[in-house]
Amino acid sequence: MQIAEKLARDGWLVRIEEPVNGHADIYAQRQGRKLAVEIETGKSDWRANVQKNVDHGFGEIIIIATNAQALSRIASGLKDLPSGIQVNLTQASEFLEASNVNYPSPGSSDEAYDEGISPIPPK
Repeated sequence: MQIAEKLARDGWLVRIEEPVNGHADIYAQRQGRKLAVEIETGKSDWRANVQKNVDHGFGEIIIIATNAQALSRIASGLKDLPSGIQVNLTQASEFLEASNVNYPSPGSSDEAYDEGISPIPPK
């Protein structure tokens, strides 16, 4: 929840996944940009999570690793992703300490899947 609250404070409209529905963990939207945010503990198939977001039209994907092992495992696999898939990887502590969430680069599709998820108001 801290990550969603951070995004909301940084001006993003934030929506959280409904339990076990196959969507991104967090959707964030600001000024026409839509991000899919995946929280990775190292126990799930992060590649499948990236692909489902690409399939839903997201061109901007952030993976936030909750621990150093997950960060290392995902970082080593990013080079094997098909070209054209933009993924930014960070560790949760670094993400939460960032002054403002303003990445990845603009230019992704605005046609992302977006329904049935309640926004989180900024605190």
